[in-house]
Amino acid sequence: MADDMREKKPKMRKNRLKKNVRQRRERWVGRMLLGLKLIGLIALMLGVSALFVMGYAAVTGSDYFRARTIKISGNERLSTAEVLSQAGVRRGDNILALNLRLVRERLLDHGWIASARVTREIPQTLVIEIKEQEALARIDLGRHFLLNRHGRIFKEALAGDPEDLPLVSGIDPDDIDRNLPGPTLQPVMQVLQLGHQPA
Repeated sequence: MADDMREKKPKMRKNRLKKNVRQRRERWVGRMLLGLKLIGLIALMLGVSALFVMGYAAVTGSDYFRARTIKISGNERLSTAEVLSQAGVRRGDNILALNLRLVRERLLDHGWIASARVTREIPQTLVIEIKEQEALARIDLGRHFLLNRHGRIFKEALAGDPEDLPLVSGIDPDDIDRNLPGPTLQPVMQVLQLGHQPA
Protein backbone atom coordinates (compact mmCIF):
# COMPACT_ATOMS: atom_id res chain seq x y z
CA MET A 1 0.00 0.00 0.00
CA ALA A 2 2.89 2.29 0.77
CA ASP A 3 4.21 1.45 -2.66
CA ASP A 4 0.88 2.47 -4.16
CA MET A 5 1.08 5.75 -2.34
CA ARG A 6 4.53 6.40 -3.66
CA GLU A 7 3.64 5.51 -7.18
CA LYS A 8 0.72 7.93 -7.30
CA LYS A 9 2.00 11.32 -8.09
CA PRO A 10 -0.16 14.29 -7.68
CA LYS A 11 -1.57 15.58 -10.97
CA MET A 12 0.13 18.69 -12.17
CA ARG A 13 -2.22 21.44 -13.26
CA LYS A 14 -1.35 23.20 -16.47
CA ASN A 15 -0.55 26.83 -15.99
CA ARG A 16 -3.34 28.37 -18.02
CA LEU A 17 -2.28 31.86 -17.06
CA LYS A 18 1.11 31.31 -18.67
CA LYS A 19 -0.56 30.03 -21.87
CA ASN A 20 -2.94 33.05 -21.98
CA VAL A 21 -0.06 35.47 -21.54
CA ARG A 22 1.84 33.84 -24.40
CA GLN A 23 -1.23 33.92 -26.69
CA ARG A 24 -1.88 37.55 -25.86
CA ARG A 25 1.75 38.42 -26.55
CA GLU A 26 1.60 36.63 -29.92
CA ARG A 27 -1.64 38.44 -30.85
CA TRP A 28 -0.13 41.76 -29.81
CA VAL A 29 3.04 41.11 -31.87
CA GLY A 30 0.86 40.07 -34.87
CA ARG A 31 -1.16 43.28 -34.60
CA MET A 32 2.01 45.35 -34.28
CA LEU A 33 3.45 43.74 -37.41
CA LEU A 34 0.20 44.33 -39.32
CA GLY A 35 0.17 47.96 -38.14
CA LEU A 36 3.78 48.44 -39.21
CA LYS A 37 3.00 46.94 -42.63
CA LEU A 38 0.03 49.29 -43.05
CA ILE A 39 2.10 52.29 -41.98
CA GLY A 40 4.84 51.27 -44.41
CA LEU A 41 2.29 50.89 -47.25
CA ILE A 42 0.74 54.31 -46.51
CA ALA A 43 4.20 55.89 -46.34
CA LEU A 44 5.10 54.30 -49.68
CA MET A 45 1.87 55.55 -51.29
CA LEU A 46 2.44 59.06 -49.91
CA GLY A 47 6.02 58.99 -51.19
CA VAL A 48 4.95 57.91 -54.68
CA SER A 49 2.21 60.58 -54.72
CA ALA A 50 4.71 63.24 -53.63
CA LEU A 51 7.07 62.14 -56.41
CA PHE A 52 4.27 62.44 -58.98
CA VAL A 53 3.30 65.90 -57.71
CA MET A 54 6.91 67.08 -57.73
CA GLY A 55 7.42 65.57 -61.20
CA TYR A 56 4.27 67.29 -62.53
CA ALA A 57 5.34 70.61 -61.00
CA ALA A 58 8.82 70.24 -62.50
CA VAL A 59 7.50 69.39 -65.98
CA THR A 60 4.79 72.08 -66.07
CA GLY A 61 7.21 74.67 -64.75
CA SER A 62 10.02 73.75 -67.11
CA ASP A 63 11.20 76.24 -69.73
CA TYR A 64 11.79 73.31 -72.07
CA PHE A 65 8.02 72.95 -72.67
CA ARG A 66 7.28 76.67 -73.13
CA ALA A 67 5.39 77.46 -76.34
CA ARG A 68 7.90 78.98 -78.74
CA THR A 69 5.53 78.52 -81.69
CA ILE A 70 1.73 78.76 -81.88
CA LYS A 71 0.37 77.60 -85.24
CA ILE A 72 -3.09 78.90 -86.14
CA SER A 73 -5.01 77.82 -89.22
CA GLY A 74 -8.52 78.28 -90.62
CA ASN A 75 -8.90 81.91 -89.61
CA GLU A 76 -9.92 84.22 -92.45
CA ARG A 77 -12.25 86.70 -90.79
CA LEU A 78 -10.54 86.60 -87.38
CA SER A 79 -7.00 87.82 -86.94
CA THR A 80 -4.32 85.73 -85.26
CA ALA A 81 -4.39 88.12 -82.29
CA GLU A 82 -8.17 87.67 -81.94
CA VAL A 83 -7.86 83.87 -82.00
CA LEU A 84 -5.07 83.94 -79.39
CA SER A 85 -7.04 86.33 -77.19
CA GLN A 86 -10.17 84.16 -77.42
CA ALA A 87 -8.15 81.01 -76.69
CA GLY A 88 -6.52 82.65 -73.67
CA VAL A 89 -3.03 81.44 -74.65
CA ARG A 90 0.18 83.25 -75.48
CA ARG A 91 3.70 82.46 -76.49
CA GLY A 92 5.72 81.35 -73.47
CA ASP A 93 2.89 79.35 -71.85
CA ASN A 94 3.90 75.85 -70.81
CA ILE A 95 2.08 73.61 -73.31
CA LEU A 96 1.86 70.71 -70.84
CA ALA A 97 0.19 72.93 -68.23
CA LEU A 98 -2.53 74.05 -70.66
CA ASN A 99 -5.96 72.43 -70.41
CA LEU A 100 -6.63 71.84 -74.12
CA ARG A 101 -10.33 71.09 -73.59
CA LEU A 102 -10.77 74.44 -71.83
CA VAL A 103 -8.87 76.28 -74.59
CA ARG A 104 -11.15 74.63 -77.19
CA GLU A 105 -14.29 75.58 -75.24
CA ARG A 106 -13.14 79.21 -75.03
CA LEU A 107 -12.63 79.24 -78.80
CA LEU A 108 -16.10 77.81 -79.43
CA ASP A 109 -17.61 80.60 -77.31
CA HIS A 110 -16.71 83.05 -80.10
CA GLY A 111 -19.62 83.60 -82.47
CA TRP A 112 -17.53 83.29 -85.64
CA ILE A 113 -15.87 79.98 -84.68
CA ALA A 114 -17.89 76.94 -85.79
CA SER A 115 -15.39 74.27 -84.74
CA ALA A 116 -11.96 74.13 -83.11
CA ARG A 117 -9.18 71.64 -82.51
CA VAL A 118 -6.23 72.26 -80.18
CA THR A 119 -3.18 69.97 -79.99
CA ARG A 120 0.39 69.97 -78.70
CA GLU A 121 3.53 69.21 -80.65
CA ILE A 122 6.09 68.33 -77.99
CA PRO A 123 8.26 70.04 -76.93
CA GLN A 124 7.41 73.65 -77.85
CA THR A 125 4.51 74.03 -80.30
CA LEU A 126 0.79 74.58 -79.79
CA VAL A 127 -1.50 73.99 -82.79
CA ILE A 128 -4.92 75.67 -83.08
CA GLU A 129 -7.13 74.73 -86.02
CA ILE A 130 -10.46 76.52 -86.37
CA LYS A 131 -13.28 76.55 -88.87
CA GLU A 132 -15.16 79.79 -89.15
CA GLN A 133 -18.88 80.19 -89.66
CA GLU A 134 -20.01 81.04 -93.19
CA ALA A 135 -22.66 83.75 -93.07
CA LEU A 136 -25.37 83.17 -95.67
CA ALA A 137 -27.84 85.90 -94.70
CA ARG A 138 -29.04 88.33 -92.08
CA ILE A 139 -32.38 87.72 -90.42
CA ASP A 140 -34.51 90.47 -88.89
CA LEU A 141 -36.16 89.33 -85.66
CA GLY A 142 -36.50 92.80 -84.18
CA ARG A 143 -32.68 92.78 -84.09
CA HIS A 144 -30.48 91.48 -86.86
CA PHE A 145 -28.81 88.08 -86.55
CA LEU A 146 -26.57 86.10 -88.89
CA LEU A 147 -27.62 82.78 -90.42
CA ASN A 148 -25.06 80.19 -91.49
CA ARG A 149 -25.30 77.80 -94.45
CA HIS A 150 -27.24 75.30 -92.34
CA GLY A 151 -29.95 77.82 -91.45
CA ARG A 152 -28.77 78.23 -87.88
CA ILE A 153 -28.47 81.57 -86.14
CA PHE A 154 -24.89 81.76 -84.93
CA LYS A 155 -24.58 85.33 -83.65
CA GLU A 156 -26.12 88.75 -83.46
CA ALA A 157 -25.07 91.04 -86.30
CA LEU A 158 -22.75 93.71 -84.93
CA ALA A 159 -20.72 96.55 -86.38
CA GLY A 160 -17.96 95.08 -88.52
CA ASP A 161 -20.01 92.06 -89.55
CA PRO A 162 -20.85 91.71 -93.27
CA GLU A 163 -23.64 94.03 -94.39
CA ASP A 164 -23.83 92.91 -98.02
CA LEU A 165 -25.79 89.75 -97.15
CA PRO A 166 -29.43 89.15 -98.13
CA LEU A 167 -31.87 90.25 -95.42
CA VAL A 168 -34.63 87.85 -94.38
CA SER A 169 -37.61 89.55 -92.74
CA GLY A 170 -41.26 88.89 -91.95
CA ILE A 171 -40.56 85.76 -89.87
CA ASP A 172 -42.03 85.44 -86.40
CA PRO A 173 -39.28 84.93 -83.78
CA ASP A 174 -41.41 82.15 -82.22
CA ASP A 175 -41.03 80.14 -85.45
CA ILE A 176 -37.22 80.16 -85.15
CA ASP A 177 -35.19 77.42 -83.54
CA ARG A 178 -31.60 78.58 -83.03
CA ASN A 179 -30.25 75.12 -83.88
CA LEU A 180 -32.47 73.97 -86.74
CA PRO A 181 -34.18 75.68 -89.65
CA GLY A 182 -37.86 75.13 -88.86
CA PRO A 183 -40.60 74.65 -91.45
CA THR A 184 -40.99 78.44 -91.84
CA LEU A 185 -37.31 78.95 -92.61
CA GLN A 186 -36.62 75.88 -94.77
CA PRO A 187 -38.04 77.32 -98.04
CA VAL A 188 -36.13 80.56 -97.41
CA MET A 189 -32.91 78.60 -96.90
CA GLN A 190 -33.44 76.71 -100.18
CA VAL A 191 -33.79 80.00 -102.07
CA LEU A 192 -30.75 81.49 -100.30
CA GLN A 193 -28.61 78.43 -101.07
CA LEU A 194 -29.69 78.45 -104.72
CA GLY A 195 -28.79 82.13 -104.99
CA HIS A 196 -25.41 81.44 -103.33
CA GLN A 197 -24.36 78.75 -105.81
CA PRO A 198 -21.84 79.80 -108.46
CA ALA A 199 -23.38 80.52 -111.86
